[in-house]
Amino acid sequence: MTDKIINITTWADGNILYAADLIDSIEGLNNFSTSNLLTYFIDNSATTTNQINFLNDDLSGSGSIDTTNSTGLYDANLDVYIFCTIFDAFEDGSIDATKWSTAITGAATVTETGGFLRLTAASGEECSAISNGASGFDGRSFSGNSEFIIDMNTSNADSGADWYLYISNGTTHITLASGNGTVARATYRVVINKSAQTCDVYTDDTISSNDVNISTATTNWYIRFRRNNATTTAKNLDIAYVGYDSVDSSGNIDFVTTAQTPANSANASIGIFKGIMSVGSIAAGDVYFSANNGTGYSSASNKEKWIRVPTVGTQVKLKLEIAKATTITATAKNIPTLTEYAIYFI
Repeated sequence: MTDKIINITTWADGNILYAADLIDSIEGLNNFSTSNLLTYFIDNSATTTNQINFLNDDLSGSGSIDTTNSTGLYDANLDVYIFCTIFDAFEDGSIDATKWSTAITGAATVTETGGFLRLTAASGEECSAISNGASGFDGRSFSGNSEFIIDMNTSNADSGADWYLYISNGTTHITLASGNGTVARATYRVVINKSAQTCDVYTDDTISSNDVNISTATTNWYIRFRRNNATTTAKNLDIAYVGYDSVDSSGNIDFVTTAQTPANSANASIGIFKGIMSVGSIAAGDVYFSANNGTGYSSASNKEKWIRVPTVGTQVKLKLEIAKATTITATAKNIPTLTEYAIYFI
């Protein structure tokens, strides 16, 4: 980052855009080019080192996410944040029997450990998990189209360790993705066209199969995982999460940052935001700022204008409230996904 760029946001006294140095009117600040500056920072992968009152997060980790108050899913494979209903994030170390049924042969196991649903099998062994519990996922149960998204770590360097992702009714299993232990970790999106009884499969956001016929799985469209045929040593298939939405979904998903402290612990009174979405968009009124650690938030009618916080303070948080995907287009990805964002506050 050059001095020329920094000088756009500094005064001769060394302060960085303190509100008293500018103007008292928030309407005047709305015309300032800070939004364009944030775009520049994002496009050029600016870091936050020595940048006062500024955060640029490419989501290469979850350290700037307030996971307690955020309600969607962080995807560590794609480094994105997904605004969807969480079916299971496998965080409590115990398989939820109201969602999943499991089956094993030999010494194979299905466990919930380390933040994953883990299917482990060695040579001659097999195990599976299916979302057919009383509170399970069933694509046929929705009144229209649906989409589910899964982060699967299939990589274990064993060319003999097979894995499968299915749509299943419990007896008929339709393959959506499969491979062996040399296949890299991937995020799978499956968009179900209920009336056509087909689905499209995206691997790491690139379509890998389209119009897969799932009509032979009559009565139910459950999600099923299977692991088998490892060579000699037991190998794992790890599922980090399952999320979804459908035409029957409602409500919002929140993304909240950890608290940021202004320079010299000065009180912050306004903030501005710029975000990049790979799927979906950020609408007016979706962006909120707080300066008192999330106790009170304020929004604005234009998402790229300065937002004055209801109470000044030294613990600045950004919150995005993104509506769940309820219009599920059969030929596209629908679940909103954030890839990077930047905030600036004074």
